[in-house]
Amino acid sequence: LRQGLDDEADDPAAGLLGQVREARAEGVPAVLGLVLRHAAELDGAQPVEVDVVVEVQARARVHPHTLAHRAARSAGAPCRAPRPCGGVRTTETDVTVGDNYWPLSTLFRSQVGNVRLDSLGTYEIIYSVTDGSGNVATAARTVIVRDTKAPEIKLIGGNTINLPRFSLYQDAGVVILDNYNSDAEIRKNLTITSNLPVNSDGNYFGNIEGLYIVEYKVRDLSNNISKPITRTVNVVASTSSVEDAINANNILAIYPNPSNGIIKVKLFEATNADVNVKVYNSVGALAKTITLTNKDLTEKQLDLTNFANGVYLVQVETEGKVYTHKISVVK
Repeated sequence: LRQGLDDEADDPAAGLLGQVREARAEGVPAVLGLVLRHAAELDGAQPVEVDVVVEVQARARVHPHTLAHRAARSAGAPCRAPRPCGGVRTTETDVTVGDNYWPLSTLFRSQVGNVRLDSLGTYEIIYSVTDGSGNVATAARTVIVRDTKAPEIKLIGGNTINLPRFSLYQDAGVVILDNYNSDAEIRKNLTITSNLPVNSDGNYFGNIEGLYIVEYKVRDLSNNISKPITRTVNVVASTSSVEDAINANNILAIYPNPSNGIIKVKLFEATNADVNVKVYNSVGALAKTITLTNKDLTEKQLDLTNFANGVYLVQVETEGKVYTHKISVVK
């Protein structure tokens, strides 16, 4: 029988081996059987034919394989993701499997470990796949959930406030927003700076009339730093001027806004006193100044084309009163 199986030309087993090879070529396991009719002499009698059943199994000996696509997400690579509304990531769409014999529909996949996108840390996921021959392949991936988004600051109260001269500055406060950390967790990392004068006790106060800036920044627990947010403080001469410090549009027109750098101003009507117009940049430095005589109703210009893009504060003073107006320069 063995000799016959080795000799495909003379033995019916050649057909069997051909079927096995054909099955292998098609990439599927083969369990094939053949009944051989073998002539044998029993005790010197006339030869008789004996049926011998031969079973040949073609089994997969190669392990299946797993493959994780996207190099940036391979084992050991960090997975940076914003915090989702949900919590657990249970499936991976970038992991593929394959086998040298068994079709994909017959392979059994499993996964150990999940990634919590709402919780910072390092996670390990083990993927495994088993084929129909019992061969098992595994692959591992390390996922690092990191916070790369900076916190945000929202001002409580107005962006611009008026402060009577010689008064202490009382900050209205801010709200801190972050995708992972709470306000309470990172408020200790809030920094407040200002160019306001400081008294002997180390507190900001309105010692000199003018415009000042209070700046806020905060760092979260992943060391992401927020964009600076500013509040403008207008130190005015007296309490009465604070009460009357209303929008500059009540006495003159300031246009266009936004501007390409050329700002036009024009009185609506004659005033009892001249009008002083000062323009301050975002850090409280004086950028431009112009004086409008009380009966001059012609259009005047402030040229800010040599200054950087940004928000500027126009301060208008007349008859002991202070008016403010914000403008944007976009070139």
